[in-house]
Amino acid sequence: MRLCLIAAVLLQVKPAPPRPVPELPLQRFIDDMRSKNLKDVLALYAPTVAFVDPSGKAFGTPKALRQLYVNTFATYDSSLALYPVGVNLKGDPSRPGAVVVQNGNYSEDLRIRTTKVVNKYCGTYTISWVHQEEHLWLITRMEWTSNPCAAPAVK
Repeated sequence: MRLCLIAAVLLQVKPAPPRPVPELPLQRFIDDMRSKNLKDVLALYAPTVAFVDPSGKAFGTPKALRQLYVNTFATYDSSLALYPVGVNLKGDPSRPGAVVVQNGNYSEDLRIRTTKVVNKYCGTYTISWVHQEEHLWLITRMEWTSNPCAAPAVK
């Protein structure tokens, strides 16, 4: 009898509807990489950022991150594609301090500007965003890993 009562109560409790994930400036990041917009790409990062490249090297200051992008933009042309897989929301997305952690897969063609050689890279990414103020989300952590790229489909 007691088990039936608990089951009846649990069946009446409706789960809370999922909170909508805010629109994050992910496409802006991709566009900045393609257009080499140094000022705008750096504006996407919080002052206390942690950036980890696929080799595991960490860049933890705005100065180090700026130098990374200066070097990257001078050396490569990027064609980056991100394929989101999961999103984890912590806190109320309408309030400052909320955090969204996005993860997924990526593929990137990096063309070396001096030789015109294109190298393809693939792997996973995790980006942590923090809500600063209305419509302003900044990256606090960006981590990339490297995996072998899938072989092209044979037709």
